[in-house]
Amino acid sequence: MINAAFSNSLMVSRKCCSTVEKTLVDCVKFRNKIGMDVVLEALKMYWHSRKVNLEKLFEYAKLFRVEKILKPIMETIVSG
Repeated sequence: MINAAFSNSLMVSRKCCSTVEKTLVDCVKFRNKIGMDVVLEALKMYWHSRKVNLEKLFEYAKLFRVEKILKPIMETIVSG
């Protein structure tokens, strides 16, 4: 009984949703594998989309330790 309850809680905790912001942070994190040109294009497309949430983007960036990399890139995209 306890084992079944434990496995159910694990199954529930493994389900998660991937957001656009999380995907972009993953792109930045793995930029050396996918290419910086892909990362820049994805961030530019995100900036020009209607659903921009920079707060959420930087929250994920801080969580996954790419904030220092993402910040100057986004500053350039926003200003240009």
